[in-house]
Amino acid sequence: MNIAILSAFIIYFASIIGIGIFFYRRSKTATDFMVGSHSMNYWVTAIATQASDMSSWLFLGLPAMVFINGLFEYWTALGLMFFMLLTWQFIAPKLRERSGNSHSLTFSSFLGNSFSHHQTTIRLVSALFTIAFFAVYICAGLVGLGRIFSSSFDIGYHTAITLSITGAALYTLVGGYVGIAWCNMLQGIFLLAMVIL
Repeated sequence: MNIAILSAFIIYFASIIGIGIFFYRRSKTATDFMVGSHSMNYWVTAIATQASDMSSWLFLGLPAMVFINGLFEYWTALGLMFFMLLTWQFIAPKLRERSGNSHSLTFSSFLGNSFSHHQTTIRLVSALFTIAFFAVYICAGLVGLGRIFSSSFDIGYHTAITLSITGAALYTLVGGYVGIAWCNMLQGIFLLAMVIL
């Protein structure tokens, strides 16, 4: 087993769990834990969201596409960055303002509060869609982490997934939304540096 790779993984997991503990100590209410009392920095939210959205793809998929198809595939990354910037410049501020005005903690509650008719049905349907898409997203992330761990440390795939779940659950359950956002923002900066590199 390569000591440098093992050290990098230990430092990574110690860092994200440390961030979780730091924000756990700052959380005083359930709203602090779930949504950070709506006080998240714009850039933290934007970078964290995009890192969370594309982490496994950027680590595994994009390098493989560039390796197979050449540098032309970088147009994909450039297009994604450009349209993410547009989304965060024009759509996200309006969504944040309207969700704050309606005192919505989730996207499902925001949609329900936005339409007075069939409020319960809209919340239920949007929550079911969210659960379905997040299940696929979480499974894809675990597959990516499992493969990285398995190939890096020559351990079984199921053991690698168990380690991945344990690490992610620790910093999520300890740090709440703000801890997750800061961990994902730091991962996003790292991912951006790797894409540029």
